[in-house]
Amino acid sequence: MSLESAKEFTKRLMTDKAFRDKFSSIPDLAARKSAVAAAGYSFTKEEMQEAVQILQQPGELADAELEGVAGGGSSCFIISKPLELAGLF
Repeated sequence: MSLESAKEFTKRLMTDKAFRDKFSSIPDLAARKSAVAAAGYSFTKEEMQEAVQILQQPGELADAELEGVAGGGSSCFIISKPLELAGLF
C-alpha cells in the first residue's frame, strides 16, 4: 500500500472523466476495490485521506488541472469528495 498510489489515483479521478465515470457506475464496494486493484492502485483509507489533504494544499496547478479550469472541468468538486466519488471506504 502506498501514499503515492493514493495520490495518483486521486489525480486520475480529477483529470480522467472516463475513469471517474467507470468508478461512479460500479454498484458495490467489493467491485470498486477490485477495479482499483485491477487499475494498478493499492492504498489504505488513511493513505487516501492523506493524499486528499496533500492535494488540497494551495500551490501551482498541474497542466491537467489547468486544462480542467480552462475547459470548465469539475476538478474542484472531485477533489473535495474523492472518497465519496470513488466509494471505496
